[in-house]
Amino acid sequence: MSTNARIYVVTTGVNAHLVKATSQAQAMRRVALDLMSCRPAHSLDVANMLLSGVRLLDATTDNAHQGQEVEK
Repeated sequence: MSTNARIYVVTTGVNAHLVKATSQAQAMRRVALDLMSCRPAHSLDVANMLLSGVRLLDATTDNAHQGQEVEK
């Protein structure tokens, strides 16, 4: 694995970010830290979100990287 950093362009919708990183995953993770948070869902979270029409995304499948978004 190369430890040489390079500059990546990470886009979030219409915004673009320049990120110095050693991989695309590291660059995306750096931008994501500023934009998102993540925690385990409580059962009431799941129930309320499914009732309001939020779709469950499956990140365990091979096509998980194809840009699917949560729909409301």
